[in-house]
Amino acid sequence: MPFKLSPDCIVLAEPEKLHYPGDTVSGHIVLKFEKFSTCRAITLTVKGKAETGWDNVTKVGQWTYFNESGVLWKAEMSENRIEPGTHRIPFDYTVPENIPQSFEGPFGFIRFYIKVHMDRPHALDQCVKKEFLVTQKPTVVSKKHLGPEHIIRYCQKLNCNRGEIYFEAQLSNRIIFFDDPISLIIKIKNCSSRTIKKISLEAFQRIEYYSTTSACRKTHSVLIGKTGKSELKIRNDEIAISTFSMKFKEPATPSFASELIQVSYVLLVNLFTDGFWAAPLVFPVEFEVGKKSDVGTEDEETCDGLINFDED
Repeated sequence: MPFKLSPDCIVLAEPEKLHYPGDTVSGHIVLKFEKFSTCRAITLTVKGKAETGWDNVTKVGQWTYFNESGVLWKAEMSENRIEPGTHRIPFDYTVPENIPQSFEGPFGFIRFYIKVHMDRPHALDQCVKKEFLVTQKPTVVSKKHLGPEHIIRYCQKLNCNRGEIYFEAQLSNRIIFFDDPISLIIKIKNCSSRTIKKISLEAFQRIEYYSTTSACRKTHSVLIGKTGKSELKIRNDEIAISTFSMKFKEPATPSFASELIQVSYVLLVNLFTDGFWAAPLVFPVEFEVGKKSDVGTEDEETCDGLINFDED
């Protein structure tokens, strides 16, 4: 039976490991030949790439983070054959520091893999590859990250000259982790003829896919958490300050931005006013999701508490 390469010939030293940027990926290429086999050279390529595509176009965007090759074995004296037996060829490669994490989405991906290529004269070349995963380094948590987020301010004018509603929001922390609740202090000043009756919160993961051939992009949003409608009654010239807390489903991806794919998070605050045809007023509050270390570090500090809103 003729020899055929299999992805199993690429044996990673730590196959289940999630590699950080800057880590070394190592292992062996294990080749078993029952008899002499035609081969001029065996090369190994380590590559990281991203692709995006939508609207029936498979490659709207393409980006290569690294693409390096080396010769693992070469025939001597132009014999162009490799001897029978088991051949174990070691390899190691240091992943660059400035790369994003592995990612799979409906309109694009970021992948890292090792490829083995057999150059076979007078026969079809053979090529196989195996992926390895790259993850973000844990977010370095310091006092500046654990302090409250800056105050976000909006002013929403209502239709038909019914006045304005002033909205302020403040997150408890600048960085949110998946297993921690997200807390939000909201201040509402009603300068309209409407009465604000209810409020609800919705958290979304927002993934943006970009093109390398045009300025177009594709946005995909996933609901990761929401609250029910809380009863309120804020009439004209009244001010209300409320605190809301919620947990969200754990997506696998912390916030990150790369050349073709960006993952971010937004909290939508919906205010419902009286009036049969009145649509809810929507105020976006963006936040960052971090990656927590499995082991606590000495750099972690506690939060001193929320900054109070101005009284005026």
